[in-house]
Amino acid sequence: MWLLLGVEDVCLAGEEAIAPERNLPRGMISGLFFLIVLCSFTIPCNSGLPDGITKLSSSVHPLADGLYEIFASSPTVALTLSCFCCIALLTTFNTFVYAYARQVYSLSIRGYFPSIFGFIWQRFKSPVGALLFGAILGYIVLLIIYFTGSGAVSQIILNMTIMGATVAYICQMSSFIYLRFKCKDLERPYVSPLGNFGALFVLITSLFILVSLVALDSEYRWATLGCVGWYVIGLLYFLIFGRNQPTTQFYNMDQM
Repeated sequence: MWLLLGVEDVCLAGEEAIAPERNLPRGMISGLFFLIVLCSFTIPCNSGLPDGITKLSSSVHPLADGLYEIFASSPTVALTLSCFCCIALLTTFNTFVYAYARQVYSLSIRGYFPSIFGFIWQRFKSPVGALLFGAILGYIVLLIIYFTGSGAVSQIILNMTIMGATVAYICQMSSFIYLRFKCKDLERPYVSPLGNFGALFVLITSLFILVSLVALDSEYRWATLGCVGWYVIGLLYFLIFGRNQPTTQFYNMDQM
């Protein structure tokens, strides 16, 4: 699942995209197709290497591990290819930074989060408040995991990321099915060819992954349950404070 994670962040660019009803589906479908192609080569090929399936099951970066195995006799080639893998990894950082900043910013200007998180730097039109809030919160979580000796930081963060993604998928698919039945006349610039069946399949799969994370991964179960606790805190905040706040007028960052 980690190999396909993050493609759903494309939809967060809906406010800034040109002709989003046409370009967002193209971006998501082409991105998903590209990731599926990479998975189709990475997993089977790495499984055929020495200790392949055993090593692959616990690898955080399977593509880089496979390249090191293949080009172990040529350190220069292995180092060059690993540098390309690092460049690709850095692009995911930019994606996640954009994703959390866009979400925090949107929730802030609509009154669900404190208004300071919606502060925009006029010169660069960047949501500085949302960027700083997410970065500081992320560093605090990393420091807590590191200094408490809870285990491998990368593996815990990986589980927390998958946990957050599965919860997001469950919410998205539930909303999709609900709107299909309750708002049949709603204008839809893009209609999913898989319809309710596809949404139901993703919903059941996400629920299965969510249960398996909590029930089967005993070493990092507390990290997963910590994510659940974070969602509970967020839900309580919304029920007590967020939904009673007046919604501020939305504005596009590109229009400022």
